[in-house]
Amino acid sequence: MKKKLVVLLAGAVLLASCNRNGSDNQMGTGTEVDSVECVSASEQVLTFQDLRPVACIGAGIYGGSRPKDVILANPLIVAQTPKESKSDLLWKVISYKVAFDKGDGKPLSHMIVDAPRFPEKVIGAIREASPGTQMIISDIKVRSDVGEFYAPDFTVTIK
Repeated sequence: MKKKLVVLLAGAVLLASCNRNGSDNQMGTGTEVDSVECVSASEQVLTFQDLRPVACIGAGIYGGSRPKDVILANPLIVAQTPKESKSDLLWKVISYKVAFDKGDGKPLSHMIVDAPRFPEKVIGAIREASPGTQMIISDIKVRSDVGEFYAPDFTVTIK
């Protein structure tokens, strides 16, 4: 059964959420819904878009397998709102973790990066990586005018 969350607003203050028939909403915090309808006190229907950012390496490496030189051509992490949202919201990458999995079963050590650009230690690890090594980008903290969020993690296999 599809779930719809109806939110009643007065100005920008959340007053209540309820089912369309007016009964109390039984959905708890974090419940996944299929759609959201927002009705202001004047009964004006408002539309919401999913503005959660996605991150990638340089100019569009969201995962998959890539040669080292392609990864090193744009050595930074960028974040953007998905194109389907039609938003021009700008995101700044604050920090992220990088780990390299060589497939040898050894524990991974994460490098914490506090800027969008790869530091020299990450660039060196990419240069030294053997084919098949996975570069795991995680805990990608980003900021925009609407606040701070975490973009989804992604993995790139080095060719």
